[in-house]
Amino acid sequence: MAFLLMFSLQCLFPIFDSSRADEFLGLSIVNRDNQPREFTVTATGPEGTNAQTGRVSIPAGGQRAQLINEILGTPRRPASGWIRIDSPATGCTSFLASGNDSMLDSADAPAITSTTILIPDVAIFTGFVELNYIDTYLAIVNSGSSSATVTARLFGLDGAMPGSTVITVPAGGSRTLAVSEAFREVLPDNRLGGRVFQGYVRLNSNVQIAAWGRIETPLSRKLARGRTLEEIRSTTLAVIPHFAIGAGYESILNLVNPTAGPLILELTAMDNRGNLMGEAARVTLAAGQVRRSPVGELFRIDNRTSPQTLISGYIRIREPQGGSIQVAGDIEVFTYAFDSIGSSVLYPISDTAATDWIIPFVSNSSVYFSGYAIANPNEMLTVQTDVQVEVLNSAGTVIDRSTISLSPRSRQASVVAADVQSGYLRFTSNLPIHIVGAIGTRNGRLLDQLPALR
Repeated sequence: MAFLLMFSLQCLFPIFDSSRADEFLGLSIVNRDNQPREFTVTATGPEGTNAQTGRVSIPAGGQRAQLINEILGTPRRPASGWIRIDSPATGCTSFLASGNDSMLDSADAPAITSTTILIPDVAIFTGFVELNYIDTYLAIVNSGSSSATVTARLFGLDGAMPGSTVITVPAGGSRTLAVSEAFREVLPDNRLGGRVFQGYVRLNSNVQIAAWGRIETPLSRKLARGRTLEEIRSTTLAVIPHFAIGAGYESILNLVNPTAGPLILELTAMDNRGNLMGEAARVTLAAGQVRRSPVGELFRIDNRTSPQTLISGYIRIREPQGGSIQVAGDIEVFTYAFDSIGSSVLYPISDTAATDWIIPFVSNSSVYFSGYAIANPNEMLTVQTDVQVEVLNSAGTVIDRSTISLSPRSRQASVVAADVQSGYLRFTSNLPIHIVGAIGTRNGRLLDQLPALR
């Protein structure tokens, strides 16, 4: 047992502060191994104390989705702190979801902790602005045995740093904070009783940490895991497998240059058949600079039909001469409600294609739908890319299997057809692909990402 614990895998998640009685917090865990595994789930308070532990046994190839209070055997979810999942299983194949009847957000666990983490999307518009109110919250988890001193540096879209603050996170503890309050003295006044800002945050710590950013409005939330510098890999092609514009949808592309030098990018929007949509765009970013643009405007996609149609596709990002790039960022896909953001989701830029993926939760019923988009990055090959898509239930039994054949540069977006209350998706292909997932209610009230894990 000591040997297993020494080499166990740890998956970390934040618990954002909440005292709402209707706020749920749930975990979905997939056991990809060929033997049963036990997963130990521990919720710890922000000071590194008051730990509560529960255990989940999952059969080979199986999955479990439960509320955190059910796992811990407590009447209510923890109000704040962080979660650790320990197991000898292969890979951190779990994800966290939280919300209520009007909001939903979720995130994956970090594959590694780091001393440098980028939160690529920060938005603030506070004060007396009713439905246009927006703020960004940071959650920092220190799972180590030493106190963490974290310097949070705030950067604007121009790459300039208006200010920084130091956050102390106790050993085995966590901290959550509102960016509008932590940087209040350096944020511009919006003349509506509050602050306004767009940019990102870079965290530097003396010990290894994990971090997440959550953007909140009165009608929506979206949660994204911070990216370590080790994760922002050099690549000749980065992909965003899904965007949607028109018919009540909007997509905002957020590109961050995380390097110390200039970055030149060539971007193309592609339809499902691999054809160019609108015009190619060239973006030049100085060190630390950001470009945040509506997809329709960036690529000059004409959508002037009446009524307006829904247009979707994917985005390819590369250096104009085919060289290597390092780029961070995401895309926000959202709906409008009462002239404000309704349901919304953040998808990170995918810089590494793979032949094996899972989406660790799927639910398809009269209330919920689950969907996915597969983008084929290959463009010079004459052979097609064949993707096997499997829907598995909680016992690990395949209840639906299909094969999708993708020609070079093409994409397919699909909704899960199988009737499944709780399970997961498994993708295998003969050539590397990029994948994103989504879950929402059929009435359009809730929408959120389902992380695709390699």
